[in-house]
Amino acid sequence: MKACLPPIPADKVFMNKPLFVVTRTSHIEHLIRLLPFITLLFLGQCFLLRSLIQNVEIGNLCLMMGSILIMLVGLMYYYDVGHSVEVHQNHIVSDFPPFMERQIIQFKDIADIRVSDIEMDFSNVKIILHSGDVYSVFFVDHPREFYEVLKNQMFNIEHYESAA
Repeated sequence: MKACLPPIPADKVFMNKPLFVVTRTSHIEHLIRLLPFITLLFLGQCFLLRSLIQNVEIGNLCLMMGSILIMLVGLMYYYDVGHSVEVHQNHIVSDFPPFMERQIIQFKDIADIRVSDIEMDFSNVKIILHSGDVYSVFFVDHPREFYEVLKNQMFNIEHYESAA
């Protein structure tokens, strides 16, 4: 009987371990803090509609608006939880399982990185490729740290290629 070694898990192999993983905890907390305000605003809007429109039944309209609001908040939460972005040594991996989408961006293909507000708890990041394509990552926690990791990796790749 042959003894065989168990396979090494992918996260234990040095090259597969990400240098940085994008989290969205700050956005989820912000969304939860705003939810009571959004609910009160919605109720005020329904009350205003009811007082302005006298002879028309607006119950279905309020139900539809409430359903859209719930769907919007739910989809934002689902994006925060479901979309993963990992920075590796030579590339960025973006997974979004609901759309069965996996995108790999090589650092050598990146022309520029723009952060909408680098000082905030969370921000949006645009990665502009040499081809002109733009890849957006929304609601990134610690945008400055994410930006610096990407810039350092881009510099390392450029420095390595120019030395070769």
